[in-house]
Amino acid sequence: MTRKIKEKGSPKSSKTSKTQKSVCNKCNTELKTECKFQCSDECNKWFCVGCTKLTKKQQKDVNDGKTTWICEDCESTIIEEEDEEEDDEESGDEVNDNPSLADLFKEMRGIRKSIEFMSSCFDNIKKENENLNAIIKTEKEENKKYKEKVEKLEKRVLDLEQEQRKNNLLLMNVPFEENENVTDKIAKILNKIGVINAEYSECMRLPKKGNIKNANTPILLKLKTNKIKEEIMKKKSNFGKLEASDCELPGTNTLFINEDLAPAKQLLFKKARDVKKENNFKFVWATNGKIFIRKKENDPAIQIQCEDDLFRLTRKKNVTMIQ
Repeated sequence: MTRKIKEKGSPKSSKTSKTQKSVCNKCNTELKTECKFQCSDECNKWFCVGCTKLTKKQQKDVNDGKTTWICEDCESTIIEEEDEEEDDEESGDEVNDNPSLADLFKEMRGIRKSIEFMSSCFDNIKKENENLNAIIKTEKEENKKYKEKVEKLEKRVLDLEQEQRKNNLLLMNVPFEENENVTDKIAKILNKIGVINAEYSECMRLPKKGNIKNANTPILLKLKTNKIKEEIMKKKSNFGKLEASDCELPGTNTLFINEDLAPAKQLLFKKARDVKKENNFKFVWATNGKIFIRKKENDPAIQIQCEDDLFRLTRKKNVTMIQ
């Protein structure tokens, strides 16, 4: 074992008994004057030359006062103190390269507590997530019910709007003229298709949209009864294609007589016409506020109640058919 040799200095004073000076503090052998050495640190105990394990040169240096000698116990104490000082200076988070079994168990307990904490947090999050999912499910069900209620209310409003228009017709593409007589034009058109003296409460050309001049906006005809309206629609269907020149009106515009549909149904009717054109269907028409499509001449009429019906129709899925 290597012994620490300290640089020359004054040993610390300490009272030493006569017994301690006469025998070796380690092996208890009697000490000779020329072969004994005193620890220069805290204990100041005496040891025989054999127990000091000093070389002859080291013995000579100690005897000459060039160096001092420290015993094993004091040397261990000094080393421990120096280690403690180094630990205080260094970070407490450093990992011991050779941890003891107790340290490993302590670290494992810490890891287990961390895992238990994380597991508890995960269980709480999982429970909260389940509660949120239950809330979301309930909200979805309620939203579905509200959506159905809104759809029913919208349908009722649409039906009421259409009810107010049930006796109305729109004469489309009638040539516009400055200072025109709308009543006279209506009479000429109706007379041409075979309807004489049709009773109506009001007729007017609808306002133009934007700054378009001489626009052939529709003429609104409010008939007194639904029966008169149906008669006009039937006569027009039997007459076939009707042009402005046939009714002694300027131009060669093709004239149309349509139902006065509520705005939402007007949009649906327009989309139905687009579907007819894109898919080469034969007919699309509206009667009594209802929209129909017929693919071919002798095919059953298909009622279009919403855009989904048009989608299913183009995908060859079943929709309401009227024989």
